[in-house]
Amino acid sequence: MDFLPIWQQHESALFGFLRKQLPDQASTDDVLQLTFLKASQNWFQVKQPQKAKAWLMQIARHSLIDFFRKVKKEQALRQKLAIENMGDLPEDWNELQVQLARYIPTAIELLPEKYREAIRLTELEGLSQKELAARLNISYSGAKSRVQRGREKLKEIILDCCLVEADTYGNILDYRPRPPQDCQGDC
Repeated sequence: MDFLPIWQQHESALFGFLRKQLPDQASTDDVLQLTFLKASQNWFQVKQPQKAKAWLMQIARHSLIDFFRKVKKEQALRQKLAIENMGDLPEDWNELQVQLARYIPTAIELLPEKYREAIRLTELEGLSQKELAARLNISYSGAKSRVQRGREKLKEIILDCCLVEADTYGNILDYRPRPPQDCQGDC
């Protein structure tokens, strides 16, 4: 059975599904096109054409996940570059966030090596945890644990050296350095 008639039959349903999930028309068109490419390249694997809609929806969901991962990596890279340049920080950052952001590279350097490397590669360079696992030649679950523990240790370092007050959404309301005698780490 040819792929194109199947695609044309389900394209509007796929578009509707994606449009509800994405912020704009251009993103929807991009993800729909990616879905088309993946589906057309793999149509030969379909053994039950009567289940084509479910198969296409699954591909659309995976394409959507890939899209959001890419967006997240791009945002992380922009924030990293903004922190490095310090002249081009995100507009919605308040002064307190900017001040704490300047401390993060120092705090990362205080992490044990294996956590420092995991945080650098995932949070600053934008590698996924699967890519981290491959790069470090460790298991995927090991990479996930390393990143999670690294984040926890980074948070501990920051909270040891600074009193941070945040709202329920994590937005920084106030912070101030702890007096040196109260600081647990190498602030």
